[in-house]
Amino acid sequence: MKKYLFMAIFLVIIGNAMAQNQGTNLYITFSLNEPVVVKNVYKHLRTSPTRPRMWGCRMSKLNDGTYYLRYPIYYGHSLELTHKQGATAQTISTSQIASLYPTARTAAQLDLDMQPAIDYDYANPVPVPIDALEGNASNSRSVQYLESFDKIFVIEYLPNGTAKVVECEITTRW
Repeated sequence: MKKYLFMAIFLVIIGNAMAQNQGTNLYITFSLNEPVVVKNVYKHLRTSPTRPRMWGCRMSKLNDGTYYLRYPIYYGHSLELTHKQGATAQTISTSQIASLYPTARTAAQLDLDMQPAIDYDYANPVPVPIDALEGNASNSRSVQYLESFDKIFVIEYLPNGTAKVVECEITTRW
């Protein structure tokens, strides 16, 4: 009995330690087969709630290799992720993704995770200095959420049954 109790406690401790280590990095999956999410973005376009503005939100890859999340995050800005300088891409089989990256999120899931921070930002706008073209993103909860991760990785599904794991950095100008 003691042996089973020890084994159960050991597994709980190891499981929590692994989950905490995974939590310091953000893993976003990108697949061409991911459906486009249509959502009302009236807040991001600063229009009335009675005038819905439907927008197809999705993740895409630009010709230069930049990943682009067309989900309004900070005052309507989409998220742009570029390969980090000096980082090497790792190729794995798609069957390994769930076990190696259990916290990986699709762009739609990331949008849902960030929604409370996005709603807070719109309810408590960050003042924009008169001479600035952009706001003070460091005070934004949605940007703070993204910057709280040590590293950001994109897991790109490839057509041959493999996936490429790329370390990226945020290149969006807030």
